[in-house]
Amino acid sequence: MNFKPSLYKLSNGLTVILDPMEAASTKVIVAFDTGSRDEKPSEYGITHFCEHMLCKGTKRFPNYNAIRDYISNNSGIWNASTSDNTLQLYGRVYSDGAPIII
Repeated sequence: MNFKPSLYKLSNGLTVILDPMEAASTKVIVAFDTGSRDEKPSEYGITHFCEHMLCKGTKRFPNYNAIRDYISNNSGIWNASTSDNTLQLYGRVYSDGAPIII
């Protein structure tokens, strides 16, 4: 399989990396350029806390289970992670379900 990602900058400033694959799936990653390296001693853990808060729910999906069930019922997966450098939300679905993960 060839690895030929393309980097695009949208008019709203969002950076998008497209990496075509032979598999018919779509993966979306929302990455925030902040992590534990950016925290002051009085803020230790705040990035990880924000990760959990971003997965707590919305008006449409009031809690974690509602989000998980919606994506799972549409053959998708999703998760989040925090590192020294980034806070990421990510998921993958079959390509015809791309709007679901977005």
